[in-house]
Amino acid sequence: MQIHYQLTVEDIAAFNVHHSRTSRLSRRRLRLTQLWGIFCTLVVVMIWPRWSSLERALFFLAFCSFWLLAYPVYYPWVIKRNARKIYSEKESKGVLGKHSIAIRADGVTERSAVGESRTGWEGIERIAADGQYVYLYIGPLQAHVIPKRAFQNDEEVEAFLQLAQTYRLGNTRLTSGLAGE
Repeated sequence: MQIHYQLTVEDIAAFNVHHSRTSRLSRRRLRLTQLWGIFCTLVVVMIWPRWSSLERALFFLAFCSFWLLAYPVYYPWVIKRNARKIYSEKESKGVLGKHSIAIRADGVTERSAVGESRTGWEGIERIAADGQYVYLYIGPLQAHVIPKRAFQNDEEVEAFLQLAQTYRLGNTRLTSGLAGE
């Protein structure tokens, strides 16, 4: 099966946000940042001179609210902003633009304006999807990002995902069976 699509900066930004939401390390980093922010707020409240108890309580509650409620909204925004800065169209010829991806029993082949890459199914770490994208992970922070808008309909997306999973699982069983001999 072969799919043709246009990859934009927004698609890459969406992948980065998806990864931050699904990665244990990114979720842990978010929680640690929140805890560190609450701790720093507590320290400021304790050492700031000339505040009444009410002012201390209000400051602490306001900043704890920020760290617990607003920061999880701010975090993805920062990720998107950074992706937009990093992937400018001039400097990302191979990442942005027209792409095609073909999945076959022997692996995944991706083509762009500047090159072609082929990855065997043993190199696909996992296959994920969300509301707008399909991700074929080829590394912990790297994936083939396929917008669902490239497909005709939801049934075609499901067929692509099932075929990819079948190839990946079939290849994994074949590889592990050969390794055990």
